[in-house]
Amino acid sequence: MTFTERGHITVRTFGEVDKGLAQVTSVNLAVVVSANGNSYRFRNVGADVLRVTPDGVAILSIIGQLPFQFTGVLKID
Repeated sequence: MTFTERGHITVRTFGEVDKGLAQVTSVNLAVVVSANGNSYRFRNVGADVLRVTPDGVAILSIIGQLPFQFTGVLKID
């Protein structure tokens, strides 16, 4: 089996924040898995946004397309 992943991940952090935007991670990856003469292609694209609310709650929004998981927005607080 051969596994190849190409692309880039960019992480932007915004210092020590008490509230507001804390981090943005941009993902653009192409994955190819090959075995027994067959190839499968997957994409992982989108952005992960971490923000802190005025009352100190951290909210992570995962936006985009992840292989085998979902396409859309997943929010975690």
